[in-house]
Amino acid sequence: MELADILAVLREVAPESLAESWDKVGLQVGAEDARIRRALLCIDLTEPVMAEAVARECDLIVAYHPPIFAPLTQLTERTWKERVIIEAVRRRIAIYSPHTALDNVRGGITDWLCDGLGEHELRTTIVDHVDELKSYKVVTYAPTAVAEQMRTAMRQAGAGGRGDDDHAYHTQGYATMGSIARPENRHETGNEPGAPSFGHIDQMRVEMTCAPKYIGDVMRAIRHAHPEKEPIIDLYRLASELPAMDDAPGAGRVHHLAHPITVDALIKRIKRRLQLEHLKLAVPPPGAGKREGATGEMHIRTIAVCPGAGGSLFERYPGADAYFTGEMRHHQVLEMSARGQVVVLGGHTNTERPYLPVYRDRLVAAGGDRVEWLMSESDRVPLAVY
Repeated sequence: MELADILAVLREVAPESLAESWDKVGLQVGAEDARIRRALLCIDLTEPVMAEAVARECDLIVAYHPPIFAPLTQLTERTWKERVIIEAVRRRIAIYSPHTALDNVRGGITDWLCDGLGEHELRTTIVDHVDELKSYKVVTYAPTAVAEQMRTAMRQAGAGGRGDDDHAYHTQGYATMGSIARPENRHETGNEPGAPSFGHIDQMRVEMTCAPKYIGDVMRAIRHAHPEKEPIIDLYRLASELPAMDDAPGAGRVHHLAHPITVDALIKRIKRRLQLEHLKLAVPPPGAGKREGATGEMHIRTIAVCPGAGGSLFERYPGADAYFTGEMRHHQVLEMSARGQVVVLGGHTNTERPYLPVYRDRLVAAGGDRVEWLMSESDRVPLAVY
């Protein structure tokens, strides 16, 4: 497969428009016309992982964490990150990162973590950047024959990205085209000079929602793909929506259990989901937040969930019974304990890496079945428990 085709699959599974505004998702190294036969999945693209990719003759590395995050001001091989990027370019190995797009999408890492917590009666979305949800609607008008071409161009530029679905709306109509007859072309129009001349052209109205950060890209894509030199483009501001149900993408979730469980039961479920023997657990002291202090006596009904590091996100939802993420700041854990809340920490990448086999299956099902997807054997947690 060409890399461009694989990028379409990667973006279908986790649309880049769902990523957080600060993130650096997408293609980081490589040419879209490159041929890809074998791809390596990992969480962190370290030097051992790069060596593995070379040894296993991979043409693409899909690294969950973006290898290029802070701008690289030089490539000198003095740091391990510089050496990784130089080696990728030298070996013609493409690099792609889905990061928070894969967290936020329906069926992504966050939902997968929630699915291991037990039956739920409701699952709400924790919104990190509310302003990013203030979508616009971009509208253009094109001949019916190229309407699908316009939709594809707009989608690839970032429009319509509200979950797995391709949010586009087409309306059939016609455009009234008018001109003023001039003396020199009177014989062509049959109209007196100064008289208007009108005609009708079948057109399709194509409209898609768009996050603010993609508006410029989408408008450029329309102008590039449209058969007219100066296509009509309308831009509408939509009312801000706060996603709150199962099908809403977002940075985190609050999992409302159908039946309350003890802290012990919660720990067992998380260990089973992450395939871990040990977790970090903070339970409130007796009397804190008017809750019981013994783990066997507390009952959990609502669990805030975020893969990786969810501390800053959890500040937007202070009312959960328990908070489950990879890592948090020490003083934030103390604050939650004082409020009578439970904190469960699985380790940053421990909350992300177990999802990779699921991710691989989704990529294959979405059309990536002509590529051999390998799981990295060198990618591992940098910290060990002894």
